[in-house]
Amino acid sequence: GQAGTAKELRRLFDQVLQSGFDDNATARSLAALHQAARLRNTKPGGDLGGLGALFQSANEKVRLEAVRLAGGWKQAGKNSADLAAIAAQKDTSPALREAAFATLRDLGDQAALVPLTGKQTDPAIRRQAVVALAGVRLDKAVAPAVEVLTATTGEADALVLWRSLLTIKGAAPALAKALPKSGIPTTVAKAGLRAAREGGRNEPDLVLALTRGGELSEGEVTLTEAEAKQLVADVTKKGDPARGESVYRRKELGCVTCHAIGGAGGKVGPDMTSIGASAPVDYLIESVWFPNKKIKEGYHALQVETKDGEEFSGVLVREDAQQLVLRDATGKEIAISKNKISNRVMANNSLMPAGLIDNLAPAERIDLFRFLSELGKPGPFDASKGNVARTWRLRPGLHTAEQFGEDKLITSDLNGKDWTPVCANVDGQLPAGAMKENAAAGQWVSVVSLYAATQLQVANAGAVKLNFSAPPDAVWVDGKPVPPGAQTSVELTSGPHTIVVRLDPKKLPEALRLQSSDGTFVAN
Repeated sequence: GQAGTAKELRRLFDQVLQSGFDDNATARSLAALHQAARLRNTKPGGDLGGLGALFQSANEKVRLEAVRLAGGWKQAGKNSADLAAIAAQKDTSPALREAAFATLRDLGDQAALVPLTGKQTDPAIRRQAVVALAGVRLDKAVAPAVEVLTATTGEADALVLWRSLLTIKGAAPALAKALPKSGIPTTVAKAGLRAAREGGRNEPDLVLALTRGGELSEGEVTLTEAEAKQLVADVTKKGDPARGESVYRRKELGCVTCHAIGGAGGKVGPDMTSIGASAPVDYLIESVWFPNKKIKEGYHALQVETKDGEEFSGVLVREDAQQLVLRDATGKEIAISKNKISNRVMANNSLMPAGLIDNLAPAERIDLFRFLSELGKPGPFDASKGNVARTWRLRPGLHTAEQFGEDKLITSDLNGKDWTPVCANVDGQLPAGAMKENAAAGQWVSVVSLYAATQLQVANAGAVKLNFSAPPDAVWVDGKPVPPGAQTSVELTSGPHTIVVRLDPKKLPEALRLQSSDGTFVAN
């Protein structure tokens, strides 16, 4: 798959079609064929029509890779209708649905996509259909896109939709022209403004249409010299860093997604661990409020346009002869084949959107700046030491999962979809509210336990002490139970170890905190 010619790829594909591999090897083979097509423009010789039969495989991984490969080959044949069915079914997994829509877009299947943009379609599926159709025929997608946007009630859903639409060349001016002159829901307008301003974008027409249609304040905030000096004084005298940390961790701001503190958090923007110790307050204010004025070296946005009409923006992560990888404003890594790039340019703007804190109350901004100004200074906001767990992965213990045995649950892949990564506060405390918010969607129906996992790197073999802020119900290290007290000791070898604790979701401690002076906790 990595180096073969059309002849070798044909042999590999025939082995797949003849059921010559087990399911895991079949999925790997299909992925290898996809990579050959994407990176080397090489595919098997002869008839490729047999691929569509794999859309109905009993194995989810095989179905997923087959659907992706159909997009890479632009080949679905008589099975193209199956792709639309996969995309439309409510019980389709998120990854498979995303792949189906991506392939329908690659195939240019307008006939399959248009019906899925109608009002009768489930809203979440309809949003994805609109994006896929926009990639095929932007003019046909603008009207349903505006309908879907204005009907979207959640700001998070609206932001995802805006970001997806704005990756399509020409979408910003087309949408700006089609948006209503008034009545745009505030949440939708705010999400659109953020998407239009982040990633180094410059979309003045769309910004104007959203501010007016959503009845928001126009333009970015400006500060006079006197106002800036007063703000610095207020931050020093009135700011509360603890309250400021709560503001920093709000999901709608996305600070944790982009920035790391003590290694915990995103890698899109600069590390914030010691920002307060190295930068004066006035610099912090200007960097956050007016990000395009203070762009740190290496964090300019790279904008990439592809031959099939997509536009991406992000920080360059790595690049080789075949592809480049960007990390976008959400922290997602995007691999782009070099042979599909039509243009690339380094933007003069920051990935961080301007106006991000415009809607915060004045006191909230003061607290936020005070929190940033304390980072790296001696005290509770010093995250330079790795002896406290700052990154956890949480999983609700549903009775449907626990009935098959707790051992399978605590030894499952921490990077799997069942575990949600969440960052603790700078001092290592993971508040009960954060645990409940991130561990389960909706009501805690059928949740009988809450599991939290972190990883500890031990340099020297021997006894390792674990100190909890409150004793958990149970503790496992590498899948083996250990005494669950507030302080416990366990013999460990050198190397990485996984610590899992169980808590009662109805009696959560005020905060979960784990400290050990005998090792370093892995941040991500």
